[in-house]
Amino acid sequence: MDDAHATTQSRPSVSDWPAAGTTIGAGRYRLLAVQGTTDELQFWQAHDSRWDRNVAITLVSTAAESAATVRARTSRLARIKTPGLARILDIIDDNKATAIIAEWTPGTALGDVSNDGLAPPDAARAMKALAIAAEIAHRSGVTLSLDQTDRIRISDSGDAVLAFPAVTSNDDHGSDVAGLGAALYLLLTGQWPTQDPTPPHTLRPEVPQEISTIALRSLDGSVTTADTVVRILSRTLEAPNRPLLPPGPVSAPGRTTPDRRSVRKLVLIGAAFLAVVVFVWVAVASIIDIPESSLKDEPATTAPVTSVANPSGVVPAPRSSAAAQTRAQQAPAQQTAEPAPQQQTPVQQPQQQAPQLPSPQPQLPPQVPAPSPPGVLPCYPGYTHQPAPDGPCMPVGQQQFPQQQQFPQQQIPQQPAPQPQVLPCYPGYSHQPAPNGPCMPAR
Repeated sequence: MDDAHATTQSRPSVSDWPAAGTTIGAGRYRLLAVQGTTDELQFWQAHDSRWDRNVAITLVSTAAESAATVRARTSRLARIKTPGLARILDIIDDNKATAIIAEWTPGTALGDVSNDGLAPPDAARAMKALAIAAEIAHRSGVTLSLDQTDRIRISDSGDAVLAFPAVTSNDDHGSDVAGLGAALYLLLTGQWPTQDPTPPHTLRPEVPQEISTIALRSLDGSVTTADTVVRILSRTLEAPNRPLLPPGPVSAPGRTTPDRRSVRKLVLIGAAFLAVVVFVWVAVASIIDIPESSLKDEPATTAPVTSVANPSGVVPAPRSSAAAQTRAQQAPAQQTAEPAPQQQTPVQQPQQQAPQLPSPQPQLPPQVPAPSPPGVLPCYPGYTHQPAPDGPCMPVGQQQFPQQQQFPQQQIPQQPAPQPQVLPCYPGYSHQPAPNGPCMPAR
């Protein structure tokens, strides 16, 4: 950084660089505005007339190094696709310079960052994209040449991008890591680091100490790989125990923001208190609530007792002692007879509101037939021998039809007895005499 005065003598003069409005590449690219100049490089915003788009052009002076060497080293960057590196479109030779054409990165130049710098989370996220690009380039055997702030831009998405790629012979992996530390220091503090830089967390207390330390260690050479910068930035952004502060002013002293554990504890306490209140309310409501049925069943004790003989309730004055004795003797009988209608009242009310269904008639248990004499079969359940013990099987409670009295056997010898009342005999047995005699073995 302190070699600016020493390299001014070897830098090509202003007349050696093209002026704004000059076209290169057979008139295809028109130079619009210069973005920065180093000893061997000059950075331009140009316009591509063929595709009608803005491009970034890096002009490499051939006075210090051959164009073939720059072309060979820079062409290896064209194979890397990452948000931290602008995509290289073409490399051309024009007059006394070699032009490296890359996509234009809309956004802000790194040197145009405000004096306060970016918020620590934004600075860490921006430098993580550029550190990833450097780590991929180092694994591919090439460097990014992060030696100048003019080559780096902050894109609209918030990523730090190497907008003007060109690899010269003066850079190595260590210089890329130092460039990452210098760019991070500038984003955190808004100042370019000096020979003995002040820690960023001293200048801005809201900067986490781990990010401040990685910026200083990258500058002094303690950190030697871009992969270390990537891992520390990623761990700091994802650390749950120390969240990065959002962009904005620092909160006033004495005021603290409750963490998630405190908020969760308050929510649990509130839920427990609400549950206790609901339980107490339900318990009190169940105790106070008295069913109306208990009030209806209580007998009225204050109602005046009215006798049947004197509905008006007024007792006339006694006319004679005999009449008084007669009424005195009748009074206990009337008082004992009066509660009877009151006791019958609650019995009649349920019958009017919900009439009771008639209870089912109890079923008589089946009668077990008496032991039959030898040679007589027992009757089916519900039937008995009438007359016992060897009469025909008849339903229980039904008398045998007097066949001989109403229908003599001589008048209707062939008319059988009613079938529903006479059960058939088992095979090998027959009614003797027919048709409703006892079942006897067939002869």
